[in-house]
Amino acid sequence: MDNKRLVRLRGGFSDRNNKSHINKEMQYEQLDKDSRTKLKNYSFRIIDNYIRVHGYDAGKSKISAVFADELFCIETRSSEYEYSRIEKMIYDVFDKGEYYEVLDTIEFIANKLMYLEGFDYWHNSIYKTYFKEYNELFEEEYIGYRFVNNIIVKITNSEEIECINQAGNSIFKSVNEHIDKAVRYISEKDKDYENSIKESVSALETLCSIISEENNKTLGETIKIISKEKKIHPSLKEAILKLYGFASDEPGVRHGSGKEGNDITFDEAKAVLVICSAIINYLISMYK
Repeated sequence: MDNKRLVRLRGGFSDRNNKSHINKEMQYEQLDKDSRTKLKNYSFRIIDNYIRVHGYDAGKSKISAVFADELFCIETRSSEYEYSRIEKMIYDVFDKGEYYEVLDTIEFIANKLMYLEGFDYWHNSIYKTYFKEYNELFEEEYIGYRFVNNIIVKITNSEEIECINQAGNSIFKSVNEHIDKAVRYISEKDKDYENSIKESVSALETLCSIISEENNKTLGETIKIISKEKKIHPSLKEAILKLYGFASDEPGVRHGSGKEGNDITFDEAKAVLVICSAIINYLISMYK
């Protein structure tokens, strides 16, 4: 019998006993064939569910038009585009596309199908679970990316993701908008870590302005006001002030000074985002 693998079950008997090789190295700029297949199959489950909910013809027509126009930028003569051709193009992306094209397509599918017209709240809530399930698949396949606030970013742990998501879905829209921008700036597409830090700190600064009811004061000033009213521990207040000092003093981060300084890394930007999110969640819990 030849050595061609007929079964692939991560964590199964063969995998546990090293009888068949299943990739266990983190995948960043390359995706192996098995992972591509699993991502493709899962993505078509989402597409097929949309078609089932909206009706065979109407669902395919809507998906064809949106994918042709927004994902593939195909010039069409009508609002419809043959679904079988769109389906083939999606298959080609997962089978032969660059890793970033695969992630683009996944991000488009997970986000876009929620907002196609005619989707009520119940169905919308179902589609929101797909972000979580994609993350589980990324983890299972050792893919170094995760959905955070509906955007794919380089890997971070589940506790950090939950912290950022909570801060980005707070009761304050202006705070949420800054967190959303911070996440987008550390995404694979944008990679603007300086502006990510700026938006993370701006989210915290905005919240402190709301809580202190002082719109024209800095974060350093408003946190001192809040610490007196809410009895914030002195060490935590000092940590917040030092964080603000870092963001203010690091060249090019807060005010775009153009001074030469250390290059901001993804890890630094992510750390500031997580810390600011945690402080935001803490202050909102006190605010309530």
